[in-house]
Amino acid sequence: MAQLKLSCDACGKCCHFEKWGHQLWVTELELRYLVARSGARTPMDEGVCPYLDDQGKCTARESRSLGCRAYFCTAPAGEVEALFERFFTRLTRLASDQEIELNYDELLSGLGQFLGQKGAR
Repeated sequence: MAQLKLSCDACGKCCHFEKWGHQLWVTELELRYLVARSGARTPMDEGVCPYLDDQGKCTARESRSLGCRAYFCTAPAGEVEALFERFFTRLTRLASDQEIELNYDELLSGLGQFLGQKGAR
């Protein structure tokens, strides 16, 4: 990241999906890791990451997905794709080695499905 001159000031803007017009897509592998480390959370506000606290800080920073790790509010358009692709290749290889299929879902939808399955047990 230092080579790309990117930094995160932990402002929480990226966690307001609807307001900033984006979605956070995660693989099932990332969602499982997030839930195992940070718990499953129900969104309190529509279109806002449920891991964002009242002070605008991420409560799942250590277990956040690749999409969060590679997203920078201040990055010029197109600058982060190589960084994302490099790490996504590693994630794909890890999943393949473990014989895990990389299914994608939007974070809020994926969490909703996870909570629904957990409640059904």
